[in-house]
Amino acid sequence: MPKEEKAFRPKEEKKAAGGQSEIAKKFKQNPLVFIGTVLVLILVIVTFVFWGAGDWILPRSGMLSDDELTFAYYNNIPVELSPGSFFSEQRKYYIDQMRGNERYATERAFNSAVTRTAILDIMKHAGYEPPKPLVDKKVAALPRYQEDGKFSLLRWRSEPQSARIEIQKYMHDDIITSRYYGDLAARDADNGRYSYSVLVSSKEADFIGSMAKIQRSFKLALFPYSSFPEEELLAFVKRNETLFKNVHISQISMSGLNEPAEAQKVLDSIKNGSTTFEDAAKAHSDDSFKQNGGEAGVRLSFELRTLIPNEDDRNAVIALKAGELSAPVKLSSGWGIFRAEAAVTDAAFNEQATLDKIRRYMSENERGVIEDWLIKRAREFSAQAKDDWDAAALSFGVESKQFGPVPLNYGDTTLFARVRDFSSGIPQLSSAGTSEIFWNNAFSTPVNGISEPFVISSGDENVAILQPVEENIENEEAVKNTTNLYKGTFIENEIFNSIEDAIMHSKKFVNNFDEKYNTLFGQQPGQQFGQQFSFQ
Repeated sequence: MPKEEKAFRPKEEKKAAGGQSEIAKKFKQNPLVFIGTVLVLILVIVTFVFWGAGDWILPRSGMLSDDELTFAYYNNIPVELSPGSFFSEQRKYYIDQMRGNERYATERAFNSAVTRTAILDIMKHAGYEPPKPLVDKKVAALPRYQEDGKFSLLRWRSEPQSARIEIQKYMHDDIITSRYYGDLAARDADNGRYSYSVLVSSKEADFIGSMAKIQRSFKLALFPYSSFPEEELLAFVKRNETLFKNVHISQISMSGLNEPAEAQKVLDSIKNGSTTFEDAAKAHSDDSFKQNGGEAGVRLSFELRTLIPNEDDRNAVIALKAGELSAPVKLSSGWGIFRAEAAVTDAAFNEQATLDKIRRYMSENERGVIEDWLIKRAREFSAQAKDDWDAAALSFGVESKQFGPVPLNYGDTTLFARVRDFSSGIPQLSSAGTSEIFWNNAFSTPVNGISEPFVISSGDENVAILQPVEENIENEEAVKNTTNLYKGTFIENEIFNSIEDAIMHSKKFVNNFDEKYNTLFGQQPGQQFGQQFSFQ
């Protein structure tokens, strides 16, 4: 079956490595395809131009029930992957476009089918029904039924009756979806046509276009938090010794208690010998140590901060002598009793496990200490990098990376090249596009100057330094093309995606995609639809 004349519109547009957005590149290569984006749900107009209806209207195999082919419901209307359905034909189209990425192709076809189903239902409840003469006129205009520039009744009648009914139904539905999208557009006072671009002010479009005018390429130096050196860890420990003592205790944690009185009763029963600490833990404790009689092992003293929030209470537990019992202690939830199993000792700072715990503590609680040290280190790098960036990177053991060109694309809009498009080689850039401090440094630093150190928060956080090494100024034609692209294709795609998202999050939508897809296609990955089962 011939495919839909429209653009494939994934949620995330890819970018060309050279900095030009992929959407802009494809627009220049084939503008008619992008201008036809509005046909996202309109398949039949082109479908019947080339192929006969009999090629796609296939009787369902008895092997599959309606329920097995129903991937979703919208307002109780089924969305089926049955032969000849809109869903099925969209799936063929997307598989052809994606050259075998079957799962994603099916998802995109599914989204289109659900959206179309919802729009038809919305328009039905709005009371819109296309006039039959209009449907007939659209059918008569299909190139397949033209002969010498006129509609051929003979060609039309040569189609099977079932095919004619399906063609008219598709044309009927396409008129409805076209009307729905058309009603979202506005009338252009200059030419009288309806367009989405009219919804955008000229100042807004000009501003967006101007964002693409200046593009820069950069060198990047990264100082990861994980590079905070061991000697600095130990220096911090020396200044805060009480946080890093070995504490070996047993505990009875009673999270259901609001008052200390019940905990005191348990403590009294241990002290008077009517029960042991171990038995009391098994009877009253509700933590993971109860089965071991409350034995909690050896921990660093700072690790008790979550369990015992009050510093005085925590210090009292840490100060217990071997075999000594605590008074009832207020926990983060409930009350507890502790027993020291050994005297407090210094932690084994020569063991990697201990150093890892200290590093984790500092990352979670003393980030400022790490950040201050890294910023100081970055500034020392900058002083040398002003003369020779690459030599400074070698001297400091810093990996130097390069990326660009990119415009000032704050927010990582798909209209332009995005910083995150370079994140496959520089993962630290994955969230930089939404960072105001990143863009401030990127475009306020003079070309060949060195930026101030700043923090990039993405995965393993880093202190970063940028050097803009090149700046390109786009010509006015390129800026104008971006402006027009924003007013046209970009706005259209945003509107269509917003409609699709709203429908997909509607309470009327019941989604069974994963279950049905895995049932039909999941048993043998890579298998084409129709190999696992057949449509006769």
